[in-house]
Amino acid sequence: MNPRKRGRSLDKQIPLTALREDAGVSPHAEQPEEPLVDPPEKKKEIDTTIRSIDAVLEMRLPYLEKNPLHTNSTATRAPQYYDRHLAEALRLKKVAFMSKAFFDLLIKICDHYYKQLSESQEGKSILSSFPVLLLPARNKIINEKSLVAYFEELHRHFSLIAATLLFRTHWDAVFGFSAETELTASDDAAADAYFFALEDAGRLLPSEHKPGFDLVHKYDLQIPINWEYKNLGFGPEIFSALRSHGGDFHWTTCEERLDRDDATSRCPNQTHRTEGRLTVTGRPTGPDAFAISDIIKASTFSSIPDDGEERPSKRLRKDKKSGVERKVQYILQQAWTSAVVQDASFIVISTGNEECIAIRHRETQRLFISPPIRPSDKTGPAYVKVCVGLFILAYQDTVDRALQLNSDTLSLYAEALLRLRIDNRPALLNASASGLFERHPVSSEVLPLDSYFFYLLNKSTHIDLRLHGKVLATVQYNPNTWTLRRDGSENPMASPVESVMNNRVVFLDLDRLFDKTSRIFKVYLGVTNGTNNKTDYFSKPLVLKMARDAREMADLKMEHEWYEHFKNAGVTSIVECYGLFTCQMNKYEKRSFLLLEDGGVPVSNRPGTIRLVHTNKYRDLYEGTVTDVHKHNFTHSNIKEEHILMDVTREKATLISLKSCLKPDETVAAFLKAKDIIDLGLRIGILSQDGSPTPGGSDPRSDIKEGGRSEVPSTAFIIVD
Repeated sequence: MNPRKRGRSLDKQIPLTALREDAGVSPHAEQPEEPLVDPPEKKKEIDTTIRSIDAVLEMRLPYLEKNPLHTNSTATRAPQYYDRHLAEALRLKKVAFMSKAFFDLLIKICDHYYKQLSESQEGKSILSSFPVLLLPARNKIINEKSLVAYFEELHRHFSLIAATLLFRTHWDAVFGFSAETELTASDDAAADAYFFALEDAGRLLPSEHKPGFDLVHKYDLQIPINWEYKNLGFGPEIFSALRSHGGDFHWTTCEERLDRDDATSRCPNQTHRTEGRLTVTGRPTGPDAFAISDIIKASTFSSIPDDGEERPSKRLRKDKKSGVERKVQYILQQAWTSAVVQDASFIVISTGNEECIAIRHRETQRLFISPPIRPSDKTGPAYVKVCVGLFILAYQDTVDRALQLNSDTLSLYAEALLRLRIDNRPALLNASASGLFERHPVSSEVLPLDSYFFYLLNKSTHIDLRLHGKVLATVQYNPNTWTLRRDGSENPMASPVESVMNNRVVFLDLDRLFDKTSRIFKVYLGVTNGTNNKTDYFSKPLVLKMARDAREMADLKMEHEWYEHFKNAGVTSIVECYGLFTCQMNKYEKRSFLLLEDGGVPVSNRPGTIRLVHTNKYRDLYEGTVTDVHKHNFTHSNIKEEHILMDVTREKATLISLKSCLKPDETVAAFLKAKDIIDLGLRIGILSQDGSPTPGGSDPRSDIKEGGRSEVPSTAFIIVD
């Protein structure tokens, strides 16, 4: 009989819940166990060649001894840009634990399909042609990378078993296991290894399995399991520490706050914002498989404490959080993020001699973690059967989810996950071509107009400056948030909450210093609505100049006054000024701040090789800045490369740094205006250092029409810094 006709269709496969019931698994069966350490074993020869499938399924892997050359590093990277910016609806919220009943279920799945195959003559023939398994060399394991390579060889063989039991494919490669995948959004979100369905393997499958297999790839769900490996230097303490993370999981974010004075920090990515707001990472995801909830119920403890609180004996005091506790926190956040990117339902955390399997439940944002299993433990669950059962379960999980996506009969929650607004996500070429995201477009959102932010900013007598871990003063009242009081406002003890109506908080996120400066910062203007804690951001960055001593404060006050003079006179070639503020740092120290529009890139920051091309293209706009100042009878008197800005998007040039401005009388006006023009020509490269026009350029001094010609030689106007 044709083997393709003997395979069950997807609709006729034994339900996973039935497998659980047949196993006689009770969710009340046992309590979580601490990980065990393998006792020292007597040295003995290990057979590295296994010739029958029965021997492979029942075997235990050899215990992995540390090579003398093995690395001593047990470092784990801290959360990075991609996971810190993960969409809130995609983050891990709670951690719960499963019992060994989960392993019983996986073994039952493996046994079921093995029995089904072995009952036919054709199946017996397939099983008898089992390809010999050669155990990889263990003495090459010296770090995490070589540990991954060791298990990569093993799991590729185990995946052959899973595919043959499920599809009867005569040991053809339908599934793969590799440290590489094309479906990544960022190195930050990469796992150490992946189990996946090979895209070109559909031709090998019986006809009844092809529709489901094709749907899995149609919606880019081909990676159902991610592995997070740690080298052999990580011992059982990792899994002991894992037990203390039951309950609420604290996700490490970037610059997000629940309360006004929360201690926050930022990720190392310098370009982590999109249109002013914090960039959102992740992947539009869909539903959980229908069977997964039953599997979780069958495998978890009946007495999970309310409110996510783990048993006290299993938790460490928060003030005693150890280094290994932090490592586990980082591992869980990283592993969950990589699972989100692949939309994987299963995560394996392995240290070589121990590993645990976790189920990612999308709807509840929970991670259900198994007890640790030791591949070498002769009295514990059969490790290879657990792996084979996991591979079969994981593939069936993807088929279930793909069928739901294709039917468009989704729950409201699954629909919402597909419509998330995500700025940085994997390409998902197949899913995009399928029309999935056209059928479930991004949820529309009405964003505030720019005028809304400036209305609230101008109305505020106080604003928060959120430092996000930056240390700008040795002694300060509040290391997390400084309250900036608008110059001339009353009630110095008022808060930003009280300064505007409807319980809104106006704040600035301190981003970073501008290049080549020591006290000029890029900041982002935000408004938090106190009623729903929703935060909106102005779409562009602003500039915050800080004065640290009496002299700098006097200069900043003078500059603010000139901005006011220019604004009142109608000068438009300067950046917008939003106010002068002060902050009492401590009992003895005060600082001043000037909040300005970001006018774009200064001439000083444009590469020399293309600067002249740029300035010649926009010469009229650059010269127009000085013309605008002069026609209102002012002079800038301090034009430098860093004071001339251009916003190419808006095609607008502006001037900054007004502390040296003048309103000269007629006797010196022509001289000072000429100096401004020559300084501008030198800075943008249309005049050479001797005052003559550069090749191809005209002399800007010929444009001086007011005040008559100066008798002072032109070279006297040249100021060379």
